[in-house]
Amino acid sequence: MKNVKCLKCIKCGREYEALPDATTCECGGILDVVYDYDYIRENFTPDDISSSDNYTMWRYRPFLPVEEDTVQPPLRVGWSPLYEE
Repeated sequence: MKNVKCLKCIKCGREYEALPDATTCECGGILDVVYDYDYIRENFTPDDISSSDNYTMWRYRPFLPVEEDTVQPPLRVGWSPLYEE
């Protein structure tokens, strides 16, 4: 996760390595993602997102705390279409 600096506990402030499955601190607090905005700014532009024809949450992949090789699920998540019955 090149776009993430670390994970930080919102309760005690302890920092952890950014691992995909880490969600809670030893103190019981929730781990918040600390993004590397300099890396994001240098590697992505608003046009990268607005020009994307991917209308799911994965169009925001550069900003999500996921590994580069994380497989997209087969079901659409986000921008969910409405279906007639």
